[in-house]
Amino acid sequence: MRKGKKATRNQPLFYEELKKKHGIWVTNTAWEILVMQAAIEEISISEFLERYARSFIREEL
Repeated sequence: MRKGKKATRNQPLFYEELKKKHGIWVTNTAWEILVMQAAIEEISISEFLERYARSFIREEL
């Protein structure tokens, strides 16, 4: 994942743009599911949601 990459302020690390803070409202059940799934993949909930959202984009060949 991040091996060999150094985090630098105001510079994107994995994507071509910086992440911004957004608020979402979910039930406790949904939050617990997100926490569990992110833990299984050993990533943050933020990164889990980022990957999930980006999974809907199909790159053109």
